[in-house]
Amino acid sequence: NDDEEVLNIKLICLNYLNTYFKEDLFTSIPFSLIYYHESKSPKYRVLKLIRILRFIKIWDKFDINRITVLEKLDISSTNRRLFSFFLSFCFISHILTSIWIFLSQFGGNNNWIIGANLSTDSNFEIYIASCYFNWTTIFTVGYGDILSVSIYERFYNIIVMFFGVLIYSSAVTSIGS
Repeated sequence: NDDEEVLNIKLICLNYLNTYFKEDLFTSIPFSLIYYHESKSPKYRVLKLIRILRFIKIWDKFDINRITVLEKLDISSTNRRLFSFFLSFCFISHILTSIWIFLSQFGGNNNWIIGANLSTDSNFEIYIASCYFNWTTIFTVGYGDILSVSIYERFYNIIVMFFGVLIYSSAVTSIGS
């Protein structure tokens, strides 16, 4: 039962081994120490993507806690759905923005950061430009001032455009119901 408090150490350990142990073990491997001499290679950076598994775990916990907190507040169900959608959008937007910046490392001297003349800008300015690109891609067809250059960036654009269609249909369905 989910409402029962479990005090048996053996049951707690077995539950952990059956649920999050493999994920925690795999994401805790110190790739930065193992591949220290290759820390700038693209292969090493792909291995660092394994950390996304941690985000999935955190998101799962966040989603449960978010619903619990929102139910305790005296907010209408429509406003709860809108707030929940907004939090989800912000989180996913941050992940997409970070992935877009990460993909620029695979193009060498042929990537969107260099193409948009942002190579001398601060990390914050690059983050804002990446967020701007993602939002203009999701909400419109883009303005053409930031372009995908490498094949990885173009493939990413296809996924983000598809994601934009899903956001529109989800927002209309959520707000309309």
